[in-house]
Amino acid sequence: MDKVKRVLRRIFFLPVGWSFAVAAAGFLLLAYALSHDTPAVLDHLAYQLSAYGLVVLVTALTRVYGAAREKLHKSKAYIWLQTSPLGILLRQDPDFRAGALLCLSMGWNVICALVKLIAGIALRSEWLRYLGGYYLLLAGLRLLVAKPTIRGVDAAAGWRRYRTCGIVLLGMNIVLGGMVARLLTRRGTFHYPGPLIYLMAAYAFGALISAGVKLAVTHRRADPLRSAARAISMTAAMVSMLALETALIERFGDDIFFQRVMVAVTGGIVCLSELCMALYMIRRGGEMIEEISREQATG
Repeated sequence: MDKVKRVLRRIFFLPVGWSFAVAAAGFLLLAYALSHDTPAVLDHLAYQLSAYGLVVLVTALTRVYGAAREKLHKSKAYIWLQTSPLGILLRQDPDFRAGALLCLSMGWNVICALVKLIAGIALRSEWLRYLGGYYLLLAGLRLLVAKPTIRGVDAAAGWRRYRTCGIVLLGMNIVLGGMVARLLTRRGTFHYPGPLIYLMAAYAFGALISAGVKLAVTHRRADPLRSAARAISMTAAMVSMLALETALIERFGDDIFFQRVMVAVTGGIVCLSELCMALYMIRRGGEMIEEISREQATG
């Protein structure tokens, strides 16, 4: 058994430099195979090398992350931040820490929205402009959650914010449905230039997995604002997957019927999932507000 472990370690735990080189070679070969008419042998080689490159890249990144984290914790700047008033507040106040993280994610949403809006105007892409506007709405919704989280809020007010987020998501679901309907009635959406589409695919899948795990964890906790934040993250991740699908079909597909079927199926799943989350948030928020009101009346 130990011999097998040593062999597997030699195969999948390459030196960091070699890991990045193998991953780059595999991804570039895969990009070339997908964009050109290549022999079947080269296609299989591209798939296998890219899969192996992804595995060794993940193992290398875990080691790089561990070493970088250890080095960061020993740095003077990190030690100063830990002992500063802001660092103490971040460590000891979970509500403030959650609010600060929400503000960072809101800033990222605003940047993504502005980039898509500018790109949509420059490239004359109606779909990119729709996405930019939708991400701006999500950023505003994050602000609705982040503001009371930083300042602190009582239980009833937190659940009212939670229910309000559900109502806003319900309205945004109508906007998203209109975006999907518009996609089904016209040919051509947008595409990411060059190999950028593979980076966007990795980001979309990573965001979806991360949002799903966090939503499942916070669902078990009686923390309405964090649960609302996770629901917003899940919505953003699902919309990113829908955008990725349309870009992939536009890049590699030429069948209009196939494009419309896939957009209809994925768009329907995203809209239905967002609708269910919004209705659940509205119902649960109302129930918790009534329960708190009864406890305060009897107390």
